[in-house]
Amino acid sequence: MLGIDPRFLEFLKLLADKKPGTAFAFYNQNIDFLTVLMGWGDLRNYMLGGIIMPGMDVLLRRDLPEDAPLRDKFAGIEIWGGVRGFLSNHYRKSLGGKYETYKNSHNLSRGEFSLIEILTLLKNAGFKTNGLWDKYEPLIMEAIREQQPKTHIPLI
Repeated sequence: MLGIDPRFLEFLKLLADKKPGTAFAFYNQNIDFLTVLMGWGDLRNYMLGGIIMPGMDVLLRRDLPEDAPLRDKFAGIEIWGGVRGFLSNHYRKSLGGKYETYKNSHNLSRGEFSLIEILTLLKNAGFKTNGLWDKYEPLIMEAIREQQPKTHIPLI
């Protein structure tokens, strides 16, 4: 029997309580999705706007006309599948024999990753961007600088 992931219900509750102009970063460990709403205005009604790099979509507000200014329409990004493994592998390679200690400390303290750290690691790892990335990168970086979204992603 299929049902609704309990973390999705938690996501919906947090989304309903989100205040305009504040970052919202939610990691669903059950499906390995990181949703980051960080645009301006009421972002609770959003849609996928297209893939900007492998495993990452831009999110756009659904409640605005198609010809609205890009800055008004931008709602955030979603990284789907693999972010936890990617971060774990990166830190395992970087830290070598110190990884287990780092992982245990990070997970116990619920250490947070900033979105800028995740994006920088993805780009440095050679993930290819496309024209949509070029279109939205200035807005993504502006929102990150202003709102500094971060969340806990447990390492494996």
